[in-house]
Amino acid sequence: FDVNQRPDQTGMASSLFGKVVLMFGRICSFFAAFFGLLLITTLTSCTATYKVDTLAMVPSIDGSVSARSRLAKSIFLGSVGGSGTLHMPGLATVSASEFRKALELSLSRAGFLASNQKTGRYRLDAFLIEVIQRDAGPTFNVDAVTRYKFTNASGAVLLQEVITSETSANVGEIAAGGSAYLERVIKSNIYALLRRLNQIDRRRGG
Repeated sequence: FDVNQRPDQTGMASSLFGKVVLMFGRICSFFAAFFGLLLITTLTSCTATYKVDTLAMVPSIDGSVSARSRLAKSIFLGSVGGSGTLHMPGLATVSASEFRKALELSLSRAGFLASNQKTGRYRLDAFLIEVIQRDAGPTFNVDAVTRYKFTNASGAVLLQEVITSETSANVGEIAAGGSAYLERVIKSNIYALLRRLNQIDRRRGG
């Protein structure tokens, strides 16, 4: 064994080159899968429009979102507008009418909804401003941004707030034609609204 023998430079270079090639291959595979799913989404959206499930946008009711004595069965829905979808053709969309139905069911199950407009002492207006993808990648966050206005019989504003809710989604979920991510983020938004109404109910009658 010759202690003065130099390492095999050619072998070291080959090993390093092999590692670089392997890493580059993995990166290419990742982006190929990502953009492949995007292509599937685009091609699928040309022939399909996906529907949301209104019931899936209604949150579970617990003590933190249910009506107490002051606001129980006293709220009627006024104007409900806007719509929401990710800005990709053909993907599931929440329309104003679907959003209204989800709000009505949620208010009813939480004990807030009046039997009709005449018996309602409070008015709730809502506008779904947008549903937006906040970041990019195989998994990303989706936000729903909604403006709510809550007034009493004399027109005094008890709540005027923009509520932003979020959920996570992935490219595969969208490519498969699902609308669950959209239902989740709207349900979260409505749940946040019910919490605010519950807090107002605890604090004052208006």
